[in-house]
Amino acid sequence: MRDDMIDRVTELVREVARTIVLPRWRRLTDSEIEEKSPGDLVTVADQESERALTAGLTALLPGSSVVGEEAVAADPSVLERLDDGGPVWL
Repeated sequence: MRDDMIDRVTELVREVARTIVLPRWRRLTDSEIEEKSPGDLVTVADQESERALTAGLTALLPGSSVVGEEAVAADPSVLERLDDGGPVWL
């Protein structure tokens, strides 16, 4: 089961990279890049890939939650998921 899960997560990451990240590599416009805090940039590719990974990971492991960089930047209370007692993807 463990190897199967690793394979499924690997395929999910590859799919997100192939469909969301790579098509935008070095092609982002200024309107697709924001500064979430001074000197800390976020792109639409960052946000979309985190949303896709979150959906995919929680589907792979029902009852799990995700604590991602962009979600925490938008809502710091997302960090409270670390204390929920269930499985958490970081």
